[in-house]
Amino acid sequence: MPPALDTPKLLDKQIDKLYSLALGEFTAARNDLARGLRASGDREGADRVRALEKPTVVAWTVNQLARRSPKELRALFSAADRMRAAQEAAFEGNRSDDVREAADDERAALKALAESAREILESEERRQAGVVERVVSTLRAGAVDPEGRRLLEEGRLAHEIEPAGFSGVAGLVPAGPPAEAHPGRRREDREAMRKAARERVKGLQAEVQDLRRQVQLAEGRVRDAEREAERAHREAEEARTDLQRAESELETAKAEI
Repeated sequence: MPPALDTPKLLDKQIDKLYSLALGEFTAARNDLARGLRASGDREGADRVRALEKPTVVAWTVNQLARRSPKELRALFSAADRMRAAQEAAFEGNRSDDVREAADDERAALKALAESAREILESEERRQAGVVERVVSTLRAGAVDPEGRRLLEEGRLAHEIEPAGFSGVAGLVPAGPPAEAHPGRRREDREAMRKAARERVKGLQAEVQDLRRQVQLAEGRVRDAEREAERAHREAEEARTDLQRAESELETAKAEI
């Protein structure tokens, strides 16, 4: 049983440790911590821990990146800041290479993080189809939003961060021609959205298959445990019968003395 936690700070450290564990260890460790807190009298802390959701594969991978690749994560945030500033300057009519340079830096940071994500998934022997792409999508979405950055740095995601659409540039008026003058750009945007949707479907299908496999393995372990329990029950019954016989013979032998 885990030791009682005397302060919120210690509990916070224990929660942080939960999200650093291998994905398959999360649920058991969370439940053990909640039981320990309840046994120590900290019902509020126990309820808080019990309510923690097990991360999805994508969220878990991002959480590990926050712990293992903080330098690359900060590089992504820096590139996102410069991209934002360069885009605002471009909307105001200032032409420069800042947007391209910031985009190159963002791609480099995401590439490094994607490679780390692959290594993490390989170490867990988990299927990667579509997962890395969704990890990158979550990183990109979180990097452009202050709350998203906090979640990424904290490393306690339970779900993916969805892109915020175009809210980040709402209210900015471009200095050039209106959007209607660029049908080619609109087609490119629609195709990009369709591509992202296809990748998400592919990734979700892979995750469903992976989870189905995990369920099958778990159900197999349950069946094995049930068979073992039945065998142990039979052995206990046989031992109980032998005990009763031996006790009866002992009483008979004592009476003959």
